[in-house]
Amino acid sequence: MAFGGVERDRIGLNEHTLWSGMPKKGSNGHAIEVLSKVRELVREGRYAEADITCKEMMGPYTQSYLPFGDLHLTFGHGDLHHDYSRSLDLENALVRVEYRIGNIVYTREMFVSHPDQVLIVRLEASVPGALDVRARLDSALRHSVAVDNGKFVLRGLAPEHVSPNYHEVDHPIVYGDETSEAMCFSGYLHAEVDGGMLNVDAAGIHATGATRITLYFSGATSYNGQDTAKAKMRERPRSLI
Repeated sequence: MAFGGVERDRIGLNEHTLWSGMPKKGSNGHAIEVLSKVRELVREGRYAEADITCKEMMGPYTQSYLPFGDLHLTFGHGDLHHDYSRSLDLENALVRVEYRIGNIVYTREMFVSHPDQVLIVRLEASVPGALDVRARLDSALRHSVAVDNGKFVLRGLAPEHVSPNYHEVDHPIVYGDETSEAMCFSGYLHAEVDGGMLNVDAAGIHATGATRITLYFSGATSYNGQDTAKAKMRERPRSLI
């Protein structure tokens, strides 16, 4: 999801295997016993009691699909713009943002390569050296950031349990410790610049004096089948990216 801001833009990131929880049995072993009680109540015409008793046959709530994080872009040109346009090319799966600040036209294009599993963001200015951009990754889940071989890296751990938002409990989100078997995930952000200077540190990627910038993002989780303990697969995200 690309929000299309001018001075600041945010791109929502998802990964289809990122869920809360860990491998466990979800069946209700007492359901067959409860069924007999429900049938007896129905035969006796005690329908309200039967309805309440039926709930004892249900299993636990499923776990929750989680947002991976966000790619934040901050531009040094300010927000006094005009001739703004934003488009989505469905045929080519391309998002495009264009606007003018002074005599400079800025363009922003984004697409995802399914074969390569990479999000690509292309930034360009019509005047050489006019791009000043900061890019960083963030997540609502527990995470840390680092620099790895010139790439900005986000590593996180999903909660062991997330209750549905319609289920009121004292602790709807429960995290484990460093031995947790919940899902872990990693995202890597890499930049290439045409002209200018590039710096990567714990605050993100900063490109100055550039004419074109290409950002590459790839993310993965430790999911390796529904019965595999996630803690045993912590190196898997890095091997996939």
